[in-house]
Amino acid sequence: MRTLLLLAISSTILCDELQNSTELPKTDSTPPCGIDKFACFPSEIPADAPHTCIPLLWVCDGSPDCPDGSDEPSDCPKKSCDNKKMFQCALTHKCLPYSSLCNGENDCGSADGVQDLSDETDKTCVVDNSCPLNEVKCGANSSVCVHLAKFCNKKLDCPNQYDEGEHCGKECNLNCSHECAKTPKGSQCYCPKGEKPVNSTECIDYDECQEDSSCDQICANTAGSYTCSCTPGYTKVSERRCKAINVPPGEEATLIYTSNSRIVHVTLDGKRELASIAETPLSIAIDHREEKVCYVALNRTSASIACLHASTFSKIDLPQSQPSIFPISKMTYLALDWVSGNWYFLDEAREMIYICTNSLKYCAVIIDVNLTRTRGIALDPTKGFMFFTQLGAVSPRLERALMDGTERSVLIDQRILYPYGVTVDFPREHVYWVDTNLDYIERVDYDGKNRVTIGKGFPVQNLFDITVFENTLYVTSLRNASVISINKFNSSDYKAIATNLRSYYLHVYHRQRQPDVAHPCKLSNGQCQHICVPAWKNSVGYANCYCHMGYKLTKNGKCLHTAHQPSSFLLFGQGKPGMIKGITLRSKMEDIMIPIIDLIRPSSLDYDIKTQYIYFTDPRSLQIGRQKFDGTKKEIIIDTGINNCEGLAVDWLGRNLYWTDDGLGTINVASLENTAFRKVLIYENLSHPRAIVLDPNKSLMYWCEWEMASAKKGKIEVAYMDGTYRKIFVQGNMQWPNGLTLDTLRGQLYWSDTYLDRIERINTDGTGRELILEIQNDHPPYGLTYIDNSLYWTELQSGLVRSLNLTSKNITIITRRNTPLFEIKSFDIIFNCQEWKIVHHVLISAYLEPHCQHAFVQTVMR
Repeated sequence: MRTLLLLAISSTILCDELQNSTELPKTDSTPPCGIDKFACFPSEIPADAPHTCIPLLWVCDGSPDCPDGSDEPSDCPKKSCDNKKMFQCALTHKCLPYSSLCNGENDCGSADGVQDLSDETDKTCVVDNSCPLNEVKCGANSSVCVHLAKFCNKKLDCPNQYDEGEHCGKECNLNCSHECAKTPKGSQCYCPKGEKPVNSTECIDYDECQEDSSCDQICANTAGSYTCSCTPGYTKVSERRCKAINVPPGEEATLIYTSNSRIVHVTLDGKRELASIAETPLSIAIDHREEKVCYVALNRTSASIACLHASTFSKIDLPQSQPSIFPISKMTYLALDWVSGNWYFLDEAREMIYICTNSLKYCAVIIDVNLTRTRGIALDPTKGFMFFTQLGAVSPRLERALMDGTERSVLIDQRILYPYGVTVDFPREHVYWVDTNLDYIERVDYDGKNRVTIGKGFPVQNLFDITVFENTLYVTSLRNASVISINKFNSSDYKAIATNLRSYYLHVYHRQRQPDVAHPCKLSNGQCQHICVPAWKNSVGYANCYCHMGYKLTKNGKCLHTAHQPSSFLLFGQGKPGMIKGITLRSKMEDIMIPIIDLIRPSSLDYDIKTQYIYFTDPRSLQIGRQKFDGTKKEIIIDTGINNCEGLAVDWLGRNLYWTDDGLGTINVASLENTAFRKVLIYENLSHPRAIVLDPNKSLMYWCEWEMASAKKGKIEVAYMDGTYRKIFVQGNMQWPNGLTLDTLRGQLYWSDTYLDRIERINTDGTGRELILEIQNDHPPYGLTYIDNSLYWTELQSGLVRSLNLTSKNITIITRRNTPLFEIKSFDIIFNCQEWKIVHHVLISAYLEPHCQHAFVQTVMR
């Protein structure tokens, strides 16, 4: 914990170390990606095309993150696994969790066409004794299973002749209800087809529906047999098989896939190309009802949504090509909910999933917590679920959530390393995914049960994406530069549909890949003003209404703009993704503003109630900026003479902006009306100035200073707001004071100590220092703010915002966000001040008593 906090003081150390790493692939170019990023170099893309930038930590990690695999070149050093946690494969050198060993499956994959079976050798594994129904192994050390009916039939069915021998001359001594077999271990009963043995001698009905391939879709067990049927949208063409019905009927299913430089439309067997276009798509999605293919198109400076007519690939003019929320150049996957028409955007860089209406006019973030290195997303609006894969900060996983991002649940988090593409088999309610590190195709039920490995090793190597249609899986392989079709029941019938190209995203173009269902969201947008999200209860569909960011949902489904700030709210900064958000202090703690986005490390902030500007610092970009509460007028106001601003405060009375600069060791002030009028107030004897808080009515400013761990001399100082009469206000038993906040009514100053894990306060006359809270959960407070007899604080490393009621002493979790969290400030608008004191060009609040007919209370934190 202490190391991470020290990095906040010197934020470039980590990037410098990454830049100097010797384990990076060699390249002759230096693209504009930043020192902590690596640029992908797709060979098919023109040299002036925009580069994809990924974190350096992803380079040579055994998984290709660049579309062309350039982050995993041949000169990557061989991996060295942590033997206490991982097993290293002999040939492929993959690092596997020990839970993947001896599971009967080749998890190591293959190297240069040679299967690496080192995770399944007899040296470390116990021989599996399981066999299918009515079969046994050919001896204790054999892996071959033979049906009991083949024992003593005068034919050698076991390679080691285990089934034929002296035991065949013995009599069966069991009273079997069906047949008795003679084996080297003695007599054994077996049963006819459709039945299984019980109590050693009796046979009972066997449920054939437990066998995966008994029926294409719906299986009903009967006495000694079973029957098959099909779901709506399919017709039964044989005893077991179902065929998908297209719209219009009789039109064949086709395949659409992307490469580095093209989008291609072909027949399912790949023998005939129907259309193609030169493009560099980030992701694609189909809309079968509208007969179009949409994708994220890259150009030299940005990315946008583009659509094509599916049959001709001629371009369709769109009224809006950018979501009204975030630029889409950093997204990794695009998916369409064909019931509501909503687009789902998987944004890996911002670590979020957000949705937009089909017109892209209204958008809302649905998941932005615990979402790291997301790779694929699949939707089933006919059941109200979405499924997504992520490599994760802690563990890779396959997750399920409702279509609005709520009720998240982990389906798979064991024996999974690099899950990429994911798809849904709607009739059987199966989720398929590919693991590009383990070289697996796997599937699981919607509830996370009945996990099955469909394919492993060659040819399913370094798979990127997957889709399913009828009984066939279609995958893209980066290793083999191909599009492959595989039988979904047993991985047989392998066919290469397209070769000699790096293919990525793919979809089957057919109506049953977007099956029809009756739902309110299809009619008049479910009576929702902005966004209708399909939901289901007891198989009955209902509309979940959501509003565009910056709007509030009313009880009748309407959306009200929150351009005017609520009476009380919290503002806080978070680092992943870098943004500033606001939540109401009312019961639901709802988001109440359009966030300030595309920041790196928003370590400090404050709010000017008069102009409704939020002021913020971003030390990594060496800037101070501002944005209106309603999300408009974002601008940089100071970008010179600033190094590492760690504290920020608005003087609402004198109309000034104060900030501390840890890098320059200064305290500064500038006019809010014209930041060109600025002054350095204090520049001597400052170590690491951090948080700052103002008391304009008394013309006082307080700030805190950090020292290194060895010094143990943190302190809080006070001075007039013009920098004069400076003195030490609090010191001793203090190390990393932070989050200064004032209770001006009671005349008390609060602070958190991020090193000593505590919250304290003192009277503003310097008396009555008091310990308020000793933190016991190993997550010290970072930012702190006071409002209405309660303290609110952020925890840098847990992502929690907590509150303490100073009367009841109850501690409550307010919200959970991505780590890290930085400053937090609270605002309670009670009055509206009428008089302002102006002094010279740089305005310094004079010492005065309030002369306002109305006043407001502004409480601050950090």
